[in-house]
Amino acid sequence: MKKIIALLTALLMVTAFIPGGIVSAEPAGRSFTEPRSTAIHEVFIENAELPPVAGWEANEHLNVTVPEGAPYSLDMDTACWWDNSPDYDFVFSGVFAEGTPYSIGLTVNAAEGYYFDLDCVFYINGETSLVDMDYTFVNDEDTSEAYIWSVPVEAVGEPADDPYAIHEVIVNGWGEPVPGMAGIDNMFLETPEGAPYFIIYGGWRDETDQQQMWGEEHVFIEGHEYSEGAQIWADEGYYFADDCVFTTQDEGVELDLEWCYVDEYENYICYMNTVPVTCGGDPYAIHEVRVVGWGEPVEGMAGIDNVYLETPMDAPYFIIYGGWRDETDQQQMWGEEHIFIAGHEYSEGCQIWAFDGYYFAEDCVFLADEGVELDLEWCYVDEYENYICYMNTVPVVCGGAPAEHLWGDANGDGSVDFEDVLLIMRCAMGLTELDPENADPWCDVNGDGELNMNDALIVARYINEMIDALPVF
Repeated sequence: MKKIIALLTALLMVTAFIPGGIVSAEPAGRSFTEPRSTAIHEVFIENAELPPVAGWEANEHLNVTVPEGAPYSLDMDTACWWDNSPDYDFVFSGVFAEGTPYSIGLTVNAAEGYYFDLDCVFYINGETSLVDMDYTFVNDEDTSEAYIWSVPVEAVGEPADDPYAIHEVIVNGWGEPVPGMAGIDNMFLETPEGAPYFIIYGGWRDETDQQQMWGEEHVFIEGHEYSEGAQIWADEGYYFADDCVFTTQDEGVELDLEWCYVDEYENYICYMNTVPVTCGGDPYAIHEVRVVGWGEPVEGMAGIDNVYLETPMDAPYFIIYGGWRDETDQQQMWGEEHIFIAGHEYSEGCQIWAFDGYYFAEDCVFLADEGVELDLEWCYVDEYENYICYMNTVPVVCGGAPAEHLWGDANGDGSVDFEDVLLIMRCAMGLTELDPENADPWCDVNGDGELNMNDALIVARYINEMIDALPVF
C-alpha cells in the first residue's frame, strides 16, 4: 500500500508538472482553439550533463538548452532530475550518489503557430538513444507541449566518458535513383541539428559502370545499380569513438559500409554508403498512398472539428479535403450543426491530388493507421487532367457512455474519488482486474483503448478540479 500511495503522490506531482495532462498530440475529442500551421518533426535538447557525477548538486547541473531560433522552448520551472532508485524521488534536488540511476524530466513548449507532430523525433545531445520516453499533448492554455524523460544513467565518481567522443552518427535524406536525373541533382543528405559532426560531401556511384557521378552528364540509367555515400567530419575537438554506430531514420534504407580514420592533418573522418539499388521505371508514378490521422466519431462533437488527416512529409500528393459522412442519415457533415450521434454509423474520407506531373499508378496501394480498416479507394483523371484519388473508412458506430454510469467510477459505488484512482493504478500494475461490464469501459478516460497510469492521472486531476469533466476524448 505504501508503494501505491507513493506512486499516487508522484502522479499528482506530475499533474502539477504537466499543465494540461497527458493527451494525444491529435486527440480524438479535443482540438486547438486556434489553428496551427506548422508541424514540428524534430526536437533537439542540448547540454544535458549525462551521466551526472557523484557529489554534484542536482540543481546546479540542470543547464539544458535548445538550439537558438528553434520553434520551441524549455519550461525550466518544471525541469528536474529524477532519482530512479527504489526510493524513486520524482523531483530530486539533492547531491548525486555514485551508482544511483538518475534521469532528467523536461517540458517543451511549441511556439505560437507550431505543434508537435505525431512523428516528432526527440534528441538529447544529438542522440535518440538517450531518450527514454516522450509524450506530446495539448494543455489547458491551448499550447502544444511535449514531455521528455532521459534514459536513467548511474552517477559516476568521475566522468565515465570523454564528452568529445562521438558514439552515434545519424545521416538522413538518402534518396533513390531516378531515371534521366543527374546524380548531383539528387542529393539531400543531412545530419541532425546540433550534432558534433557534419557532411563534407555526398554523392552517387554507378556500380554497373564503376564510376562516380560528379557531373551533370552522369544521369541515372534504368536497370543500372547505384549506391549513395557521404563523407562525414567530426567537429573540431571531437572524434569518432571505437564503438561508434551509424544509423539513419529513413525507412527502408539499408547501409552497406561504414568506416572511420584519421587523416594526416588529424581530421576525424568517416564514410557511410548504402546498399546498391537498381534504378527503376517512371519516377513520376505513385505506387503507394499513405494517409494517417484517421479518427473515431465522438458523441456530441461536430464532424468538421474531428478531422486530423495528413500525408507523409515530401509525399508527391496532398489532401485537398477530408471529412465525415453520417451513413445513417445519408449526409455529409460539413457544418458545425452536424454532430456525432450515439448509435449512428459514420465513415471518414478524403480526396487526394497528385502533385503536378505525378500520377497514381494502376498498382497503387492505399495505407492508413494501424487498426484502421479502409472500405473504398479509387482513382481517376478529371477534365483538367488532375490525377485524383479517394479513400474512405469502413463505417463505425458512434458510442456513448450510459447515463446511469459515471466515467472514472472504478469500484462502481456511484462516486469518483481517490479509491477509484488507487483501483485503476492497481489494475495498471497488474495487481487486480476491474469488472469488464461494470467499470472497465468507463475507466479508459483518455480513449486510448488501454487502462493505464495515464487514466489514473486524469481521474486524479478531475477529482482535484483541474479538469472539468470526464472523459477527455
